[in-house]
Amino acid sequence: MAWHLPFRLLSLLYPVSVERTEGRFGPLEVRWELGRKVINSANANQSFGALHRVLRAALPRAVSGIADLRTVLLLGLGGGSAVHILRSELKMDPHITAIELDPVMIDLAARHFAMAGDARLTVIQGDATVLVHALRERYDLVVVDLFADSDPAEGTGTQGFIHALRDKVADGGRLVYNTMAHDELTEARSERVLKLLQRTFLEVSTVRSEGLNRVFVAN
Repeated sequence: MAWHLPFRLLSLLYPVSVERTEGRFGPLEVRWELGRKVINSANANQSFGALHRVLRAALPRAVSGIADLRTVLLLGLGGGSAVHILRSELKMDPHITAIELDPVMIDLAARHFAMAGDARLTVIQGDATVLVHALRERYDLVVVDLFADSDPAEGTGTQGFIHALRDKVADGGRLVYNTMAHDELTEARSERVLKLLQRTFLEVSTVRSEGLNRVFVAN
């Protein structure tokens, strides 16, 4: 929109805040940075900033091995970076089912990033680590991006969760699992996820991005 232009231009010089609110895991801020609207938590980008670049590095690699991308399961919606990359950058139109725990994040994604206008996006509010076990469908692409601020969300990185992910990936499909290693504890958690994936999937590759992120692509 035209009225966005002044904020977009100012953000090339310094960040311009649009909205501050309290999410399930602490403060959230929507703001313009370097000409783009983003969502940040206290210590990490949640969509359209660094996280967008992380997913942009991993998703093309994952979908290139899928013959016909028709269905996607997104665990952790955020502001919708993964949706935007698939739709606008990779020009794909799968049906996407997204599970997001934080209702505040769902609201921000709808109001600021047009997620409410996507007719082929179904958003479910709830705990992805629990709801994934109840899903009956299998998906061509499963994307895991579950964090509480900059730390892994509770319930991820367990053998039960990894096995549930394996069950949700269709034959010929791919899993994309984002982790962040910013200290010894999260480094160990990331390594544990990698080892569990290697035991459960046939092939696992690693995409390193933004210095801290290790994204695992598995099939």
